[in-house]
Amino acid sequence: MQQIDFNKTWTFYVDGDEQNKGTVNLPHDAQIREARSPDLCMDSGFFPGGKYIYVKNYSFPNEFAEQEVYLEFDGVYMNAEVLVNGQSVGFQPYGYTNFIVPIHKHIKVGENNEIKVVADNSKFPNARWYTGSGIYRNVVLHVGAKKHIPPYGIKIDTLDYKPAKIAISIDVPDTQDCTVKTDIIFDGEIIASTSGFKSEINIPDAQLWSDEHPNLYTANVQLLHNGTVIDEAKETFGIRKIEWDVSYGLKINGNVTLLRGGCIHHDNGVLGAAAYTDAEDRKVRILKEAGFNALRSSHNVCSKAMLDACDKYGMYMMDEFADMWTQHKHKHDYATQFKEWYEKDLTAMVTKDYNHPSVIMYSIGNEVGESATPEGLDYARKMTDLLHRLDGSRPVTCGINILLNGLVSMGKGLYQDEGRRDVGSEKNDKKGTSGSTFINGVMSRMGSVINLVGRMKKFDQASKDIFGILDIAGYNYASGRYKVDPKQYPERITVGSETLPPSLYKNWEAVKKYPNLVGDFMWTAWDYIGEAGLGAMGYGDNSGVLKEYPMILSGCGIIDITGECRPEVYWTQCIWGLRDKPYLAVDPLTHAGQKATPTMWRNTDATHSWAWPGYEGRKTTVTVYASAYKVKLLLDGRKIVSKRVKACKAVFRGIEYIPGELKAIAYDASGQIVGEDILRSADRYSVLKISPEQEVFTSGKLLYTNIYLTDKKGTRVFSADKKVKVNVEGGILLGLGSASATTEESYLDDEYTTYNGKVQAVIMPDSDSDTVTITAIADNIEGDSITIYKK
Repeated sequence: MQQIDFNKTWTFYVDGDEQNKGTVNLPHDAQIREARSPDLCMDSGFFPGGKYIYVKNYSFPNEFAEQEVYLEFDGVYMNAEVLVNGQSVGFQPYGYTNFIVPIHKHIKVGENNEIKVVADNSKFPNARWYTGSGIYRNVVLHVGAKKHIPPYGIKIDTLDYKPAKIAISIDVPDTQDCTVKTDIIFDGEIIASTSGFKSEINIPDAQLWSDEHPNLYTANVQLLHNGTVIDEAKETFGIRKIEWDVSYGLKINGNVTLLRGGCIHHDNGVLGAAAYTDAEDRKVRILKEAGFNALRSSHNVCSKAMLDACDKYGMYMMDEFADMWTQHKHKHDYATQFKEWYEKDLTAMVTKDYNHPSVIMYSIGNEVGESATPEGLDYARKMTDLLHRLDGSRPVTCGINILLNGLVSMGKGLYQDEGRRDVGSEKNDKKGTSGSTFINGVMSRMGSVINLVGRMKKFDQASKDIFGILDIAGYNYASGRYKVDPKQYPERITVGSETLPPSLYKNWEAVKKYPNLVGDFMWTAWDYIGEAGLGAMGYGDNSGVLKEYPMILSGCGIIDITGECRPEVYWTQCIWGLRDKPYLAVDPLTHAGQKATPTMWRNTDATHSWAWPGYEGRKTTVTVYASAYKVKLLLDGRKIVSKRVKACKAVFRGIEYIPGELKAIAYDASGQIVGEDILRSADRYSVLKISPEQEVFTSGKLLYTNIYLTDKKGTRVFSADKKVKVNVEGGILLGLGSASATTEESYLDDEYTTYNGKVQAVIMPDSDSDTVTITAIADNIEGDSITIYKK
């Protein structure tokens, strides 16, 4: 079928406010435009919801009269109703499900048609994180003849990889007088061909797909009617086979594979939840460069653009279905629709994921306490059986919090429908502690001790049955079970589905040691909007998990929302064996002398900087991450101190900030230098420096630009921040913001205050412009301007 981009030129307005209509292009996040308030829920980042209307007027050409026409939505949050010319033609309640609506019976060819989408996110809150609202993922129009290859009508399976053999199944609604021909294309050349609606084919000299070698093939399928080609479809795939067994854990194409995993939410920083293809691609690329080889789409089905990027870069994906089953975590969440919709939504997830080699595991849920109850176990069996029927090539898991299950088994469930701040509710307590916030608070107070709870008999028994249903047992914060499982449950394969980044060294030692443990997924790889302040370091009175407005970000991510790697990234690289060179991390001098309160998710707020003008003489902690035996610290060539490296880090407390050159030298046990890292101080900032991530731009693709406060030599200054105003000519400023977890500023304004000397601007170039000019100014310092040219 022909695929037509249906993202351009929609009329948008908030329900009840038709006087303020505007034109938008998709994807579009309506929620990021709302005004935050301290009276709202911290889980959403203090953003409200709403009911949002999208209208597109479209004239279908006369040749569409005898065609089949479908609208495909990759995601609308939430309770999406689709109307064509005033008639309701489709409804999808779950905001993360891809869905297709046949509209050919409702359109009028040769004249204007009104396509309307109502996204109702007004019953609020309904999730434990920032969801976004509206048509936040891509929309495609599919058009084809009555006899056609429908969307997702091609399924490709790897039967073997040595030698390579694949199976191709083509689902055509009407096959009378029809045949199909399939060409397999690699690197632009046809390397094999087959015919038939179901066929098997050998692939000579196959280039397999894996995280290290993400080789992709294309199946070009032609549908012929009485010998004439009437439809054509292309499907990208990889030749990749998954095997799992307790004796070795996980194999990809026969090779034992350890998952260096990270959990992620679906928002894209200053863009909100809008799933721009370029933003999803950039996120996966940065995560891969950081050393991750696996992601968990916590806690909802990810976008098609995310899967495409994972295929492209070689990133394994654990695609996760939902955060709740029958029991609400917020009053208006998916638990209301679960029983009626879970089979349809799970089927949609598999249908979308099927041909993506990056998807290696399905997760049916996250911290669902009812998995410790007979009803929940029954649903777990039904979902697992359904996934096995739909796709037996991938294992099924679920992120189980053994603490939560144990408490549920004792009648003390933590997720409860009390104390929430619901819109329109009289329950409007200032703290607004929901079940989600409560359990996060409990876990934060327990700290790493939570990892040991799973070994206690009552708690272990409460999760035993659910783990017996799954192919791979997912442990959320239960690493204490790793060393006892091989003896107590010798048949059980496990994965650390959600773990603490500060515990990574011990966790990874266990992953390497125990064959039944396939990997570790930290919370989180990338920071996100919502669960405000959960992982953010506290200073002074602003400590603990229940941080107040105007917190906006979780603060959990070892990569911040602008895509900048925090020092913990380089610690993980040392642990994973991906880095030899040491890496310097300096606690912020701006908080020198203040009591720092770490969280269980992040125990450092360190930066890669020795540029703190104005803080001379203050003392700080310097940490050196290294795969080495010993580290020496020097200032301007003079040795300060040396220390043995433990767990890939050496911590030096009480280091005085003196301007100059701070150097770390790492040595092996024989005294040979492994590598060194250098930081240099800076003068007080006096310059704004614009630094685009691309040298040229492409029409229709995002342009990411970072703006720094620097001294005259170009060294970034971290010690003071300024409000920066950005002007764009030849494009639209889609978002402007920083990695600060606390702000009352909006990502939609053209002014924003730097954090650690940085703001990020995301720009969509105008389609008819050959240049984009970006200008940045701030009070009392030298501004900057740069022109970027079209590719």
